[in-house]
Amino acid sequence: TGLQPPASAPRIRPPPAKPALKAEPATAAHSQPLEVMARRIHESSQKLQAKGALSKPVVASAGQLALELEKLANFSKQSKGADIILTARTISDQVKAMLELMKALSEKAGPKEQEQLIRCSSALKNYSIQLKILASVHAATAETRKDTKLDSLAKCIGSALSDTIATVGAVELGIRRT
Repeated sequence: TGLQPPASAPRIRPPPAKPALKAEPATAAHSQPLEVMARRIHESSQKLQAKGALSKPVVASAGQLALELEKLANFSKQSKGADIILTARTISDQVKAMLELMKALSEKAGPKEQEQLIRCSSALKNYSIQLKILASVHAATAETRKDTKLDSLAKCIGSALSDTIATVGAVELGIRRT
């Protein structure tokens, strides 16, 4: 005879089956959040520009990058391959310029703020390189579908920009206190 649970023990039910994950259709709706994100980044950069003198060039650059992300979202929605490539290159060039500005700002910051700026810089640089590559692949495939990978990567850049703006704001406060 095998081991049996006592009659008073509660019966264990198997966990309910998990619903299968549904792939979202690649539609223009995927660009919508990117456009909204880009607009919010641009607005927050304008607010911070009014407050900080030292961080003004970095934040202004972040605002311009946000506008380019908004253009990218529109071009992605319209499947304009050549415009996507051009905008991705522009974003990459603007990221390079912004990284130089961040480097100059970090020289005035404390060690903790320098580390945060380095992390933000690294993320922006990596994402911008990936964006150029993915934009070229997207244009070369000549597919008419909307590329959610491109939008997702652009959203990553947008998140990194938001983090950068917040970090630059913190650096500005730290520099003012010293």
